[in-house]
Amino acid sequence: MKKYFKVIDNLWKRLIFFIVLLFIYFLLDLSIPFLSSKILDEFVLKNLYFKNVIVLLLLYLIYNFLNFIMSNIYSKYFKDSFILVHKKSINRLYNLNYSDLTKYSFGKISTIINIDAFNIGEIPDYVTDIIYCWLYILVVMIIFIKTNVAVALFVLISLIFYMFLANRELKIANKHFSLRRKMHDNLNLLLEQTMHGLKEIKTSNIDLFLNNEYEVKRDEWAYEYMKGRKHFLNYTINLKYVIFITKIILYILLYFSFSMKTISIGLIVLLVKYYDEIFINAETIVEKSSDLQEFYISLNRMYDFLFNYENNEIVLSLPYKLSDNVLEFDDVTFSYNGKTILNNLNFSVKKNEVISIIGDNGAGKTTMFNLVFNLVKPDKGSIFINGINTLGLSKEKLCQNVAILNQDAFLIDISIRDYLSLSDSNINKQKQICKELNIHDFIMKLPKKYDILLKNNGSTFSGGQKKLIQLAKIFLSNNEIILLDEATSSLDKEMTKNVINLIKKNKNKTFIIITHKKEIMEISDRIIDINQYK
Repeated sequence: MKKYFKVIDNLWKRLIFFIVLLFIYFLLDLSIPFLSSKILDEFVLKNLYFKNVIVLLLLYLIYNFLNFIMSNIYSKYFKDSFILVHKKSINRLYNLNYSDLTKYSFGKISTIINIDAFNIGEIPDYVTDIIYCWLYILVVMIIFIKTNVAVALFVLISLIFYMFLANRELKIANKHFSLRRKMHDNLNLLLEQTMHGLKEIKTSNIDLFLNNEYEVKRDEWAYEYMKGRKHFLNYTINLKYVIFITKIILYILLYFSFSMKTISIGLIVLLVKYYDEIFINAETIVEKSSDLQEFYISLNRMYDFLFNYENNEIVLSLPYKLSDNVLEFDDVTFSYNGKTILNNLNFSVKKNEVISIIGDNGAGKTTMFNLVFNLVKPDKGSIFINGINTLGLSKEKLCQNVAILNQDAFLIDISIRDYLSLSDSNINKQKQICKELNIHDFIMKLPKKYDILLKNNGSTFSGGQKKLIQLAKIFLSNNEIILLDEATSSLDKEMTKNVINLIKKNKNKTFIIITHKKEIMEISDRIIDINQYK
């Protein structure tokens, strides 16, 4: 449970009160049937004490009230634990580096953040339920032993036999259901391929092959479904006969004990009630133990995601450079999958310079920007911003100094106004920048103008319009250094000219621009060909 406590921090302490109430609930759960049997004996002997009836009624009211209170306490705990773990996993997602991305697919990350975070919240409930059920069975078995050893031995053998069969059937059923989910995923993958290749399917006979693939995968799914269903029905229906038959035998044993006047009617009712509860608790143990295994897998997966990664914390021993350069690459080498992308990269950028970065596709231009933001780490060498090694800067500090417009920049589902406000909330400044980029008139013609939502990565806008909105946010920022990765690639000459004018206007900023456009190169103080560092 150490991993669980680390994942949820100190939130678990809120369960202490819940556990105290659960213990009281446990005592009441045992006491109510016992008092009921006593009242029944008093009724049979015509010696009924109404005081016991009133006590029973009060105990029952307290019992139900505690159940209500505990349900509310745990509901709030579950809500807060899910929010905490989800928040931690989202923050971790923000800080994934390239090595992490090779380890985690989108599907796996989605499972960890949305499903595993939910499952982790269920762990205390399932653990306490299982412990509760075992304690209940233990105490009831002691009562059976004290009442009649032969009956207790029979109940114990019946219980062990039932739990063995139930655990086996449920284990096999879950195994097949797990394989069924895998077959279902395979069908979804084939469906995704079909959607992407519809044009090819309509213009060729590839559908004959696909139909065969669908048939195979459907058969695989159906096989696992039927096998799992068979064992699940054995567990939920056929095993009930075990309980039914053993209960008949119990009635016979109790009848002989009653005829020998060793037990009373009230005690028989109590033992039958306890017998039923034993098997209900046994069923709970089997089911929740099976589910708990899945939850522990979720916990281990979440723990690895949150804590088992390369330490990116500030290293105090990192070198510091006294320099007038705002950005400097000092003998930087970077390789990926055994291939050298950048070799001994050496150049510096002075304040207020405009630098164009050129080079072939795959030469490492975008990688250079990734190195600045510590998305990847150099094999050797260092990168400095105002004399400070970037590895010693947190993401927040980097974002205070450097603004970047990535080649594949993403628009989140907020309004244009809110998006621009991430850089500057001054409405007049926003409009002015948009006017200078010649995007203001277009925005004003939209149904909600600046308040329109940028849904689905701005899918209703053209590539050029999206890029201009992104550029407006960049030019509104107060960052000293601006990195632009092919920022004008989707813009026509007139749009590019507007961007150039804004670059010229912002003489207090330093621009490093990855570009293929001559117009950008012409306004640059220097042009650096990245090909020379291969």
